[in-house]
Amino acid sequence: MSENNRFKMVQVISKGYRDLIPGYTEMKKLTQVQLEICKQESLQDNDIEKLTALLEKRQKLIEAIEEKNKALNNVKGKLAKELGITEVNLTNLKQVMPIGELGEFSEAIAKLGPLLAEINEMDKLNQQLMSEKMGKIKGELQNIQNGKRAYKGYQQNPYKKQPVARFIDKKK
Repeated sequence: MSENNRFKMVQVISKGYRDLIPGYTEMKKLTQVQLEICKQESLQDNDIEKLTALLEKRQKLIEAIEEKNKALNNVKGKLAKELGITEVNLTNLKQVMPIGELGEFSEAIAKLGPLLAEINEMDKLNQQLMSEKMGKIKGELQNIQNGKRAYKGYQQNPYKKQPVARFIDKKK
């Protein structure tokens, strides 16, 4: 493969990464809103509806991003095979290509990397907060079930279940 073709493939990958940035930026915004809702002391019904809507939007974004990544992975695979490297990343590309040809690639990675790290951190915090809330809800449900059992225990008339006592006079 000629150096010109390699450079073009790197440009295609760079453009692909730049095209992913708006999707990940939108995902970051949705994740921030989700985090704000999760940080509330207690969730209301409308909060749960908001969370559900946010998760649906995120899922659609993830699917769109995955489609773009599939196309990128094909190009990256071809480039890696042609260059004889295991993975297309900045470190490996610097070893086999002139640094001057990697400017756009480097810029795209520099923007995308921190964005992905922020989303990942917020997702971890969201997951932790939701786990804590689920634990509280489980505890509250257990208390309600215990209360129901106690209520049923007090509502039953113990004398209805026992047989009627009869006195037998043996002197007669």
